[in-house]
Amino acid sequence: MKKITSFLMAGALVAALMTTSSCSKTCDAGYEGSDCKTEMRAKFINEPNGWLTAETGTQSAPAAFTVHIQSSSTGVDQIRILNFWNAFTNAVTAKMTSSTTFTIPNQSPDNDGYTVISGTGTINNGIISVSYSVTDTSNRTDAVTGTWTKN
Repeated sequence: MKKITSFLMAGALVAALMTTSSCSKTCDAGYEGSDCKTEMRAKFINEPNGWLTAETGTQSAPAAFTVHIQSSSTGVDQIRILNFWNAFTNAVTAKMTSSTTFTIPNQSPDNDGYTVISGTGTINNGIISVSYSVTDTSNRTDAVTGTWTKN
């Protein structure tokens, strides 16, 4: 009887361990962390100081200016980038694609003929690496790469 009880208890312990170790939590879109309550975009937001840029483009001279990244009310996986390309008056919107990356879809934030075309950003050790293109009204494209560091 003692052997059967020991065997049953060992089996229950193994089953409990397997259930616990195979459990994984999937967070809702835009959230991360062990409790799934941390917004992925939080590490990109540095207000009120913003991010100091160092950018170089194929049609523009190297530039240093400040951009500001804010939360968007559109969704927890959305951000707004102000002073984008050191030119846009209205915010450029971007979507979080992972906890460390965002993509910038085609858009014309100021409705003045300048269009942002397919951009990306990745944060690593507190530095954002960006790559994006802006096309002007004469159909010239400025392909820009750069880094943004906390101000």
